[in-house]
Amino acid sequence: AYYYIRHTTIETFSRCVNENTKMRGLLDILCAASEFDAVPVRSGEEATLRGLAQTLGIKVEKEKLNDPHTKALLLLTAHFNRTPITTDLTSDQRFILEHAVRLLQGLVDVISSCGWLTPALHSMELSQQIVQATTWNASPLMQLPHFTQSLVEKAKKLKIEDVFDVMNAEDETRDKLLEGLASSQVQDVARACNRFPVISLEYKVQNADVLVANGSARIVVRLGRDAVEEEATLGPVYAPYYAKEKEESWWLVVGGPGNALVAIKRITISKASVNVKLDVELGDDAGTHDYMLYLMSDSYQGCDQEYSFK
Repeated sequence: AYYYIRHTTIETFSRCVNENTKMRGLLDILCAASEFDAVPVRSGEEATLRGLAQTLGIKVEKEKLNDPHTKALLLLTAHFNRTPITTDLTSDQRFILEHAVRLLQGLVDVISSCGWLTPALHSMELSQQIVQATTWNASPLMQLPHFTQSLVEKAKKLKIEDVFDVMNAEDETRDKLLEGLASSQVQDVARACNRFPVISLEYKVQNADVLVANGSARIVVRLGRDAVEEEATLGPVYAPYYAKEKEESWWLVVGGPGNALVAIKRITISKASVNVKLDVELGDDAGTHDYMLYLMSDSYQGCDQEYSFK
């Protein structure tokens, strides 16, 4: 069933963004979905959930420990932190993850229809967190196999901050970073890096010479993908913590004056090059206005792009 969200709920989240509670506000909205009514809360499980909440640093009222939506919130948060859980909870977590990304796509659709840019971008980032099992402020390197927080700290000392830095590092630097890993583990890292998307983006306002107030702008975006042959089939996302195989997709988003979302298109980039057209309705006010073009992944952290234009 399509995930329906009341506008009053979205407006509440919009205020939460200004109070630095954006991700918790999003999670509350996501976990309120009727699809999670089916999450079982077993007899005697309250103590386990209470302990999990304490481990995660989440305050939960006692009477809400029997609520399946509270359980969904706890298990999603445990997923982001890669917190060990019991076998029964792992089964429930898998059920939640199978629904969460699809529900977030619906969440993005509803928010976008209201023209809210910031909550839409945060929803896309939350999709990345769910697929990669990472927190919003985690290092992008935590998407790579066998990377721990200590290895991330070692990488920082070598001036390696993200996956692109690993791929572009000199052999000597990369060998120093991965020193201590078995050869099979190094191969795992290499395979994950090779699967990481390297996307080039070029754009042009096609009718820039004839723009008028109350008119529309046609933006043509060309996306190029490295290391993809014209006839090659792109494999699933590298996401060992996700519940099942996931095909990657992207959002192209245009933000306009007043932090408004003025255009959005969901796309795949499975070929060596893709051309996309976006139509942007212009406002009543004549003059020069600032716009932003965003390319947002639904599956990987650290590969989003943004460009400003007028």
